[in-house]
Amino acid sequence: MTKIETITHEALCIATAKRFNKKFALYEYKSFASREEPDVLVFDYGGTILFEIKTSLSDFNKDQKKDARKKYTVDWHIQFWHDQYMSDKMNPDVKRQYIKIVKEHPELIYIENNHLGNKRFYVCPFDLIPVDKLPEGWGLLYYKKGKFFMKKESKKFRSNLRAENDLAINAIRRLASGDNKGILVNTYDYRGDK
Repeated sequence: MTKIETITHEALCIATAKRFNKKFALYEYKSFASREEPDVLVFDYGGTILFEIKTSLSDFNKDQKKDARKKYTVDWHIQFWHDQYMSDKMNPDVKRQYIKIVKEHPELIYIENNHLGNKRFYVCPFDLIPVDKLPEGWGLLYYKKGKFFMKKESKKFRSNLRAENDLAINAIRRLASGDNKGILVNTYDYRGDK
C-alpha cells in the first residue's frame, strides 16, 4: 500500500477550486444562504459541479450520514399529511385524505433528493477512498503531488437550483462589498481589449 500524501483540507479545497474553476467557484464557503456549505462548488453555463474534499477516511465515513448524502427523501405533501394524521388521529377528514394519497399515489412517497451539484465528486489524497465505497452516482478524484487523477466519473444529478442561486447571489453581494473570501472568479475583459 502506498503512503497517503498529507495535505490540509483548506489546501486541497483551494487546489481543487483553481484546477476545476470554469467561470466562478466557491470554496470552503460559509453562508446562511444555504443549509449545505460546499467544500468547492463550481458554476458554469452547463451546470454546477460539487467537490467534497476529504483528507481522512473517518471524515468520509462521517460524511455518508449527512442528510445531503441521502438519495431519497419523503415527498413533503405526503410528509405533511402523515404528520397531520399522526398528530390528530381523531380527525376523520385528515385520516381519509392521508389514506387516499398513500393508496392512490404510492410512487410519490419517496423522491430523489436534490442537493448542490449537477455532478458530484469526492476529492482526496491518492488511494484514500476506495471506489467501491462511493455513494451511488458519485465520482472520485485522487490528488497526488499537485496533480488530479480521475478515478471514477460522476453521473448527472438533479441539483437544487434555488440553493445554488442563493449561494451565487450571496457571493456576488459579498464581492460587491469587497469580501472575496472563498470566492474564485475567472474574469474577462468585457470591452474586448487585449
